[in-house]
Amino acid sequence: MRVSKLMLLLPLVPKGVNNGKRKLASISPTQATFVRNFHQRACSMRTALPKSENTHDLMQRLWTHFTETNPGATQVYALFGNQTLRNDHIAFRTLQHDRLGKQVIAQHFINLGYTIKGKYHFSEKHLDAIHLEQPDQPRIFISELRLQDCDERVQTILQPIAEQCAADPITQTQPLLTSGRRWLIDQADYLTLRAVSEYAAWFYVFGHTPNHFTIDVNALENFNSLSEVNDFLKQHDVALNTVGGEIKSAAGQLDQSSTLANPVDVQFSDQQTLAVPFSFVEFAYRHRQPNGLLFSGFAEGNADKIFSSTDSTQRKMP
Repeated sequence: MRVSKLMLLLPLVPKGVNNGKRKLASISPTQATFVRNFHQRACSMRTALPKSENTHDLMQRLWTHFTETNPGATQVYALFGNQTLRNDHIAFRTLQHDRLGKQVIAQHFINLGYTIKGKYHFSEKHLDAIHLEQPDQPRIFISELRLQDCDERVQTILQPIAEQCAADPITQTQPLLTSGRRWLIDQADYLTLRAVSEYAAWFYVFGHTPNHFTIDVNALENFNSLSEVNDFLKQHDVALNTVGGEIKSAAGQLDQSSTLANPVDVQFSDQQTLAVPFSFVEFAYRHRQPNGLLFSGFAEGNADKIFSSTDSTQRKMP
């Protein structure tokens, strides 16, 4: 089967993925078990991503990790067939901490030539974010949860985890980017976090791992707008994030949409299993500015809604 080529990255689509124009193929038991086991092993991914000496190598490694742990997301990529797909940006989530926050994650990209180009603030969600750029490479979007501004219940659960992670030597190395969850999780704590902050609950369960990859709609060959892409996805029964509308738009700058995160079974310390929304695919269309260049940053009003792609309420999770 021929699959899409991702510019700068080489997608690895699991065998058996439907590349036709009908419904998405279901995830096989083997693929589902792989994803479930990946998240159950709290420390198993500590060396999953060896240090990369250049940006291209790191992007390849991040993409390989993303596709191997997100069979549902790779099915979305496979729908685009033979088209060359350009990656607009990769997103990461973390907790605010001097030795763990967005600046720490950013440093791994700065070491390879990236520079910080934008800063963002999301008061209601208690989030701050930055984005980095390097010519001819995907943008990097890193957000962090401001624990000190969160509900006391969130602080009680996540502050010890933040301190544990900050003291872990892996934090200073590239393997942090795919190290996943390195702590035990309690189902009651997860449900407590979820009731207060879906972002906090997501990080508690999945830890440090790419949250999503993004298809650059401007570079698509057979689509002229984000609306056309969304219609195409819905024809293939792909569920979209509808918070703020299917298209989140900063007029004249940036239009974005995203799939709903695929749920994966997560086993908690009491051996009980619960389906939790994991990762998704975003789509970005950038408008040309008066200077002739495409808008290159992010819009807080859009990003605030994209965060909701992992909300359990949209998937009506138990």
